[in-house]
Amino acid sequence: MSQLDVTNEQINKERIRRMALGTVINITGFSGIKISGADLGIYSALLSESGVFVDAGMTNACMKFRDMNNKTYELTHLEMHELVFTAIKWFHELYEVAWDMKDRTGGFIDGAPENFRDDIYWEII
Repeated sequence: MSQLDVTNEQINKERIRRMALGTVINITGFSGIKISGADLGIYSALLSESGVFVDAGMTNACMKFRDMNNKTYELTHLEMHELVFTAIKWFHELYEVAWDMKDRTGGFIDGAPENFRDDIYWEII
């Protein structure tokens, strides 16, 4: 397979596969939180909810989050806001890599490389 042989469909499948696998993020006070790209709608709702409480100055730990490893975290609204913001950022960065490969932009001006599935192209957080 050469760069010209990599299809948009193959790039999309790789992005979807990586979203399903998830990634590990760290936030202030917590490390090793396994998140999934399949939960974007949930993250968006949590970002909105936590933002309301952050804006109101509420700092008590009252939000729970269960990660892909079934570990439950009790987070303040500010910590939840940081977690879901980071999750959404990761989600969007996966799309950016895929779009760059397909559009021959960013680091992919010659198109998607033959080894486009290699982690080196997708390590974004």
